[in-house]
Amino acid sequence: MKKTFVLIGFCIVSIIGVGQTINPVGNWIGNNGGQISITVFSRGITIVDQNGMSYNLNTSGLNQYSNSQAGLTCLVGSGSTLTIGNVGGLMENYTKNGGTFSNYQQNSIMQLMVQTERQSVVNSMGDLARSFANSKQNSTPNNEESFKTIQGEEASSPSDVDVDIPVTNHENSKSFALIIGNENYTKEIKVPFAKNDATVFAEYCKKILGMPSTNAHLLIDGTFGQMLGEIQWLQDVIKAFKGEAKIILYYAGHGIPDEKDKSAFLLPIDGVARIPGTAIKQGDLYAKLIEFPTQSITIFLDACFSGAARDGMLAQGRGIAIKPIEVPLQGNLFVFSASSNEESALPYADKKHGLFTYFLLKKIQESKGDLSLKALTDYVSDQVKQQSVVVNSKVQNPKVAVSLNLESQWKSMNLK
Repeated sequence: MKKTFVLIGFCIVSIIGVGQTINPVGNWIGNNGGQISITVFSRGITIVDQNGMSYNLNTSGLNQYSNSQAGLTCLVGSGSTLTIGNVGGLMENYTKNGGTFSNYQQNSIMQLMVQTERQSVVNSMGDLARSFANSKQNSTPNNEESFKTIQGEEASSPSDVDVDIPVTNHENSKSFALIIGNENYTKEIKVPFAKNDATVFAEYCKKILGMPSTNAHLLIDGTFGQMLGEIQWLQDVIKAFKGEAKIILYYAGHGIPDEKDKSAFLLPIDGVARIPGTAIKQGDLYAKLIEFPTQSITIFLDACFSGAARDGMLAQGRGIAIKPIEVPLQGNLFVFSASSNEESALPYADKKHGLFTYFLLKKIQESKGDLSLKALTDYVSDQVKQQSVVVNSKVQNPKVAVSLNLESQWKSMNLK
């Protein structure tokens, strides 16, 4: 008989000091399958939805949020309550202690738990602890169970890099990341696993690299306008921090070449491969990022810029790949790309990631982010070169490019 599973998020409440910024409460999955991420601050909460849009709810301004796509609602009360509910009527209530909505933070205790039936709302620590214990007895005790879907159909098992993500105790408040995963294109072929690539990389930025959730922007299936907006956010951050910001930019999606001048572009989901004007020029992007000083800018590109794609050729009718021109790097730029020249950036279907991204995540996971850029690039390059032939029967050679400023020091620079 087919079981129906309901995914519910819980957190344990404790008292934390006034005005302290708290780590994310966690991810909530609603009845309709969408997901929101909630972060608590002293006067309310910040919500990031499944489209990467942010909303601040507080007692003095916007205090209610509804997401029909996710099937979730949130309400910050005028007094001292926070209510999270779904369209099925299940709710969780939290109270302000000392001026702060609070939660227990140790090792991401906020979890998605599989249950075969609804339980009553739990509002005390004792009841919640017992509920957690009962749920663990009634479900398989590992992270893979949280990947069941709401309607009872089982999703395929997650990759090893998607679970058991280490959590750092150190917060890097001056580190920032923009993570873009473009998978579902409106006018071009799909990029398999790009959404999963970006989603998991964003978790690594927060959990392993210690970025506050507000410092790591995740954009899934970004349009031209949305990508420009997020790039502008990154530039504004760089300008505001006056040389102290450490930047990471991750992109998984289509890259395209301009057939006339061979320049490279990042393609938004509403872009057209044969029209470079609908895409973001790589050289222009780099110019914006280095306009103001930074500690460093590290860029990971799981894309190729030859017109090839993870599943064949990108532009319809194009039979050969194009070698894009090299973009001279200035400022404090370090760029690690998935492939070289006319090669494709290939998928790793068994792991549900791009081949480059899988081994990138794998090394960060194993090292807990405490490794040099040279150690990271050596490992990823070796693994991708070998496994691209074994898994995809094609050659793929990741490529490192650095600016003159970093030429003598990038090998010893630490990712974290």
